[in-house]
Amino acid sequence: MDPKARSESVLSCPGWHGKFCDMNTVRQTRQPSNCTPAEYFVLEAAAEERHDYVDGLVVAMAGGTIRHSLVIANCIGEFRSKLRGSPCRVYDSNLKIKARQYRRYRYPDLSIICGQVEIDPDDPTQSTATNPRVLIEITSEATERDDRGAKFQDYVSIASLEEYVIIAQHQPRVETLLRQTDGTWSLSWTEGLPGMVRIRSLNLDISLQELYEGVTFDEPPAEVDAPKNDPQA
Repeated sequence: MDPKARSESVLSCPGWHGKFCDMNTVRQTRQPSNCTPAEYFVLEAAAEERHDYVDGLVVAMAGGTIRHSLVIANCIGEFRSKLRGSPCRVYDSNLKIKARQYRRYRYPDLSIICGQVEIDPDDPTQSTATNPRVLIEITSEATERDDRGAKFQDYVSIASLEEYVIIAQHQPRVETLLRQTDGTWSLSWTEGLPGMVRIRSLNLDISLQELYEGVTFDEPPAEVDAPKNDPQA
């Protein structure tokens, strides 16, 4: 397959390739259940590790890797530079995000919020935002099922969310899903070095070489011509 950017329209269900679509599976370790959101906020404020909150379950987050940490650092630097002078800011994984239609709180790897941060009034620690424009996950084999399934389903319930981005660790590949006016999501992906991925909701072009700077892949990625994004997207 010639590694070029592609675009297609998909329905707003988890697992946009028809896989990784099991909403009943939570891959991380589950902690005490039947916890109320108020109890979760108290526990989380005192915890040494971060936990998601999924319908009364306090879910311990998987530990990161050196590669994961490096890609996140590269992303923060690249987005911060590209967003300078705009009303949008990039936030790291210490910021919780509330899925409005569910009793769920998540820690995305990165969140981009434009304008004033809207704080969840139910969180007394004021550490939960409700209005991200873009959410980004750095995915791995261990987290891919949730990133494409349960998390995606939670994220699409957020009214302010316009785009969801998944960045692979094991190869230079970035997928973006852009919300359409009819409720479907337009998928575009870019892979290979060099390459440019367009974050359509922000009108930004991001270099894959910058996102993966310093990253060592298990198999050296093939270098290809920079892909062109669909001008109709």
